[in-house]
Amino acid sequence: MKHGIDNIKFDDETGRFHIGSMLNLHTVEKLMKQYPKPSEENINGVIELEKKNQVWRIRDVVVTNKLNGVSNGIKVNDKILLGSWGYDGFLICPYNDTIRFNKVS
Repeated sequence: MKHGIDNIKFDDETGRFHIGSMLNLHTVEKLMKQYPKPSEENINGVIELEKKNQVWRIRDVVVTNKLNGVSNGIKVNDKILLGSWGYDGFLICPYNDTIRFNKVS
């Protein structure tokens, strides 16, 4: 998996896992020193993981530079809520169920 992951949540409604994702852990560590400013260099988000027909599949449901150090994300109705260990509060993003899944390799 190309992502650094932090915290895994299971969604009973979809039967999928939502996982906080940091694409480059070294960049996150460096940029946390700039806290609380967002950075164009730092990409975080939420990935969604499902098992379908005995095959694990993954997709990025949120990709953002608005939070450094995303630690978790969960679907609530038609939104994804993201939290960070480096910030108070959370980021609310639309949930797009049309994003294509890729086979986990």
